[in-house]
Amino acid sequence: MATMQERVQELDAKRDELEALFKKHERPDGTFDMTPEDLAEARARTDELKRLTGAWEQARELDEIARRTDELKTLTAGGEQEELGKIARKNDEELERLRRARELEDRELAVAAREKRLGRR
Repeated sequence: MATMQERVQELDAKRDELEALFKKHERPDGTFDMTPEDLAEARARTDELKRLTGAWEQARELDEIARRTDELKTLTAGGEQEELGKIARKNDEELERLRRARELEDRELAVAAREKRLGRR
């Protein structure tokens, strides 16, 4: 799985690529001169950015839940222990759900990248 920093770097690179595509076809008056193929590429890059952004948001949420769970596990003082345990278990369940979703997203992105390399998209 990609780390948060790797995901951010990938998003930045993809945004830069999309920006370069638009700059390449920008006219002095601010409009764009793009062929249908250029438009298809821009749409595909935009769709890829949406998928990657979703994966990044999911990873960020996953990291936050893991952080909160770790905090709660350290707060096992007195009568709050049972309540904190319930919260920690709930966070653990949510964390596992998000991990599974993140793994699925990673697999889907890998398949999409492979198909793109093979010219299927």
